[in-house]
Amino acid sequence: MATKSFSDIVSSIKNYLTAVAPNIATYTGTVIGDIINAIAGEIGQNYATIDNTKTDMFLSTATGAALDSKCADLGIVRLQGARATGTVTFLRPVGASTTPAYTIPTGTQVSTLGDASNPSIYFETTTDAMLSSGSNTVDVAIQAKERSTAGNVSAATITVIPTAIAGVGSVTNAASTSGGADKETDAALRARALGSLAPLYSAAALVAAAKSVAGIFDAVVSDPADGTGSFTVYACDSSGILGAGLQSSVLTAVNARKVIGTTPTVSAPTKTVQAVTATVTVKSGYDAAIVKSNIQTAITNFINALKIGDDLIRYQMMVNVSDAVDGVDDLSISVPAGNVVTTASEVLRAGIITVS
Repeated sequence: MATKSFSDIVSSIKNYLTAVAPNIATYTGTVIGDIINAIAGEIGQNYATIDNTKTDMFLSTATGAALDSKCADLGIVRLQGARATGTVTFLRPVGASTTPAYTIPTGTQVSTLGDASNPSIYFETTTDAMLSSGSNTVDVAIQAKERSTAGNVSAATITVIPTAIAGVGSVTNAASTSGGADKETDAALRARALGSLAPLYSAAALVAAAKSVAGIFDAVVSDPADGTGSFTVYACDSSGILGAGLQSSVLTAVNARKVIGTTPTVSAPTKTVQAVTATVTVKSGYDAAIVKSNIQTAITNFINALKIGDDLIRYQMMVNVSDAVDGVDDLSISVPAGNVVTTASEVLRAGIITVS
C-alpha cells in the first residue's frame, strides 16, 4: 500500500465530490471543506501507522524498540555497552605534610576537564583506598559512570575532583582508560541477528555464535578448507585480547553451532599496537592543550574501533579527527606514513599517540 500525503487525500476527496456534485463548495472555510480536512488528517494518520507497522514487521527494516522486539524473538538482546576502566593517582597538596592518613571511599568521583564542545567525562573509584601516613600518593581503580567509548580517555586527562577530598590536592591518570563500549547500534544488532539466521554450520553462523558471547567485540572464522574439518575462530574483546573465561565461553557457543565431527579452535587475534605521531595547528581562540588531548582521544577511539582484519586508512582517521574535534586548523600525520595493512587474523589497537 502506497502512503498518501495529507494533500493527496484532500485532493482525492474533493475530486470525488466535485464529480458527483459539481456545485458543492469544498474550499477551506466551508463546512464541507473543514470536514474534508478533518477526515483527511485522520486518514493520513492511519497511513502513517500502517507504514510504520510495515517497517517494524521485518528484521531488515525495524529500528529501535521494534528491532529489540524482533531480536528478542530470536533470543538476541542488544548489547548495552561497557564502562571504561583504569587507574588514577590521588596526590596530597604540594608541600603538605605526609601525615595523617586519609581514606578515599568507594564511589569517589573524578572527571576530565570539559568545555562547551566536549563535556566532562565522569569516573568513580571502585574500591576504598588509603592515602597512608608517610605517603604522598595512592593509586585507585576507577570506572566510567556511563557505558560509552567516551570513557576511553588519554593519559593525564582525568584531573578534576568535583567534590573536595580531605587530604587530597590533585588527581591524574598515568595511563589511558580503556574498555569503554557504546550501546549496540541498530545496524550492528541487525547484522548480528541476521547472522544468527545464517545457514546452520556456515561461517556466518559461527561468527554470530561467537559474537553472542557477552564481552566479545569481534570474531572471524578462518577455515583452511584442507579436508580435516579443523577451523579457527579468532575473537577478542574491545581491547583486542581474549581472556581465558571469554575463550572458554566462545568455544562453548561455537561448539553448539558447528558441524558434528569438525574441530574448532578459539584463539585471540594477533594484537598489533599502532603508534601515531601528529602535528596540529590550532585555531585562534582555542585552548591548545584541550585540542591536543581531544585529538589524542579521537585517534585512540578510531583505532580501537577497528575490527579483526581491518586496515588502518589514514584518510579515514583524518576524517574522524575532523568530525570529532573542534579547533583544528590543520593536522599532519607522520606516523604511520601510510595506510596500515593487517592480516585476516590481526587487530590493531592504539599505542602511544603523540600530538605536538
